[in-house]
Amino acid sequence: MRPPRLRGGPVDGRPSSMRIARARKAKGESVTAIAKALGISRATLYRAFGTE
Repeated sequence: MRPPRLRGGPVDGRPSSMRIARARKAKGESVTAIAKALGISRATLYRAFGTE
């Protein structure tokens, strides 16, 4: 029997991206604009910001 497949993937994995995202959010930039600039999904950013 095969082992179960893992679903999903790692969240971005680049701590520097999250530091940049937090700094831009603190300056008032929208999550959509930050996500587009960094190549990260909005959902990933909302998840990361929700844990703060």
